[in-house]
Amino acid sequence: VSLVACCCQAGYLVLSKRAQEQVEGMNPNNLLYFTAVIVGIIFLPFAAFEILNTTEDPEAETVVSWSVLVAYIACGAALNYSIFLCTTVNSPLATGVAGNM
Repeated sequence: VSLVACCCQAGYLVLSKRAQEQVEGMNPNNLLYFTAVIVGIIFLPFAAFEILNTTEDPEAETVVSWSVLVAYIACGAALNYSIFLCTTVNSPLATGVAGNM
């Protein structure tokens, strides 16, 4: 699973760097916006399915569990933004190597 995740991340980094260099008027903010929209469209059905399964558990309806879920979402968003920012400043290879260390 980790090999597939690394390959997908490497593909994402290379494609985002190419898009930034080849598309006229594509600044990092536009690219980040389009990436967020596409990822939202792809993963929203999976997230909805998981949230529906989570709400069926009576222990999951506590404030603590929802706080942990929000914290996980915030950490994931911060990690995605930092990877994206590192790719726009450096090369995708540098980001991949630094991320795996």
